[in-house]
Amino acid sequence: MQAAQRSKGPAPSPGADPADPAGAAAQPPRGESGAWRTTVRLYQDRGLAGFYQGLRPSLVMVVNPTIQYVLYEWLVARLRALRRPAAAAVGRKPRIGAADVFVLSSLAKVGATLCTYPMLVVKSRLQVGGMTAA
Repeated sequence: MQAAQRSKGPAPSPGADPADPAGAAAQPPRGESGAWRTTVRLYQDRGLAGFYQGLRPSLVMVVNPTIQYVLYEWLVARLRALRRPAAAAVGRKPRIGAADVFVLSSLAKVGATLCTYPMLVVKSRLQVGGMTAA
């Protein structure tokens, strides 16, 4: 009986049904918007080059992990070089511990971010301002 009482009341709002998360009633009529219409409009307005606007700044941001990796490897090599004389005195190879890895990887991340942050700012401002970047 309680279940029957709970079902009485206002109808659920569109999108409240878990089987329909987007809410079919909230969707615009077919053909007026959507991915296909946006694709067609972009092609008509800017041609094939319109799909690749902003590609260069995005590709520049891909360099961040590369810089981080190179910096990390360089820092590890420098640390091993610093520890080599002490380790050789006791007949061992220089070792890199977990704390060393943490500190060196953090420094590498900071270095990579410092290198690429200006480009990230420019990219963000171009996106927000609506300016075009080829």
